[in-house]
Amino acid sequence: MIVQMENPSKTISKMMVMLPSVMSRKISRTILKDSCKDLISGMPTHHILILIALEESGAIETTKLGERVGISKSHMSAATDQLTSLGLINRELSSSDKRKSILSLTAEGLQMYKTIMEHISGCVESAIQDLDETEKHNLEAAFLTIEKFYHNVL
Repeated sequence: MIVQMENPSKTISKMMVMLPSVMSRKISRTILKDSCKDLISGMPTHHILILIALEESGAIETTKLGERVGISKSHMSAATDQLTSLGLINRELSSSDKRKSILSLTAEGLQMYKTIMEHISGCVESAIQDLDETEKHNLEAAFLTIEKFYHNVL
């Protein structure tokens, strides 16, 4: 069921502030923790976010990846050191600027990404099982609209 809002601008403005900071992060981290808790003992959620973002983006500068997943420079440095030592990502110097590092998934990292996504898919299926097909379609359409808006703003 789609509810018509009396003042969509006001609601959208409010949600623009709340959605990224509260709902999105909480939902994302809960799903990641629930679906991946037995996958790798002790792997922090931000490591999983890095692997997912790297698979989506392909090779990318460390700074840009940090911005994409919302991780500070210092945390990115520590996280990429750990992921590199685990053999899940490669780090190379940029050919155009030796001060910058380019990150990419290794074959092991890609396999880990696939395993993570299988676990996440199972968790999401469980979370949305009580929605009817129209509600699932509306939820998907809402996420696609948010993604479109996100790319337009950034």
